[in-house]
Amino acid sequence: MDPTISTGTTENIVVTPPEVKASFEVDQENPSLSDGDMKETIKTTNSSEDSDDEQVRTKKFVVVVAAAAALGGLIFGYDIGGAGATFLMKGFRLWFGWDCAEGDDACVPATESEINTDQGLINGLFGAGAAIGALVAPKIFDNFGRKITMYTASVLFIIGAALQASAVNMLMLQIPRLLSGAGIGALSMCSPVYISELAPEHCRGQLATLWQLTIVTGIVLVSILNIWLADWEDGWRISYGGNIVFAVILVGMLTIMPESPRYLVAKGKLTEAREALTRVRFEDEIDSEMVELDKETKEEAEQGVASWGEMFSTENSMRYRLTLGIALQSIQQLSGINAIMFYAPIILDKFF
Repeated sequence: MDPTISTGTTENIVVTPPEVKASFEVDQENPSLSDGDMKETIKTTNSSEDSDDEQVRTKKFVVVVAAAAALGGLIFGYDIGGAGATFLMKGFRLWFGWDCAEGDDACVPATESEINTDQGLINGLFGAGAAIGALVAPKIFDNFGRKITMYTASVLFIIGAALQASAVNMLMLQIPRLLSGAGIGALSMCSPVYISELAPEHCRGQLATLWQLTIVTGIVLVSILNIWLADWEDGWRISYGGNIVFAVILVGMLTIMPESPRYLVAKGKLTEAREALTRVRFEDEIDSEMVELDKETKEEAEQGVASWGEMFSTENSMRYRLTLGIALQSIQQLSGINAIMFYAPIILDKFF
């Protein structure tokens, strides 16, 4: 049927289809919305939908890289859960003279005070090394890159853990705790930053939590492993050196992992940054991300390094934010959770 019907006059009656009628009614309700505005609205809506579709895309290689970087957390968790359990292992206590073998009348076991000192140094030196590594790491990864920092930290840890696993006396066990601790501290600072900088915005939070997940996984893994290691005379050596395996895997993975594009852009290495993005982003995302990274790094450079005075100023509630951040971290440490983690086997053994 022809939508235009002649009535014998100079006017025509137009039969309006339902969808057009609906649009006309909307226009009447919103007279300020012009045809151009409506077209722009439709275009924007479609663009938004297309943009949402693009945002959910994630290259599998990004997940692989994030999981590899998170191996540092697995190493950390393994060390936390491994050291404390050795304090109860018969082979460990006999090797370092804390106890005497049956029938060895000439043996004089260590006093309770000596044992407590040894335990404190084993755990304390690890924490001291971690603090040093965490303080030094930002200087290294800001000047030389994220990859070289993780590589150096992993090698430090491997050396320290290998010396501990092959220790012939208590001093050889305690001093290398500084090395392995420094490696863990540096990884703790660098790996989460690296993961966050490589992860796409839509899944950055999920991938960044891999660090915490792997720490807990490492604690659980070594806790289960220690059940069997406790019955082996040299099982304690695996408790101290077993996580070398994860560190070696991390070193190997670093050979195929890209450098952080953000770091490369900040250093003016735009070609290398684009190559890195090619491996972790889809082709149509690279140009826009390069522009965004360039803009952000330039803004940071223009702002410069904040002074101590700015950190404690009331502008932008900086003093409040700083105090809140320090308080949260301090409460976490002062709660005694570190003592519980490192001495959990002893605590559980005494009370259960």
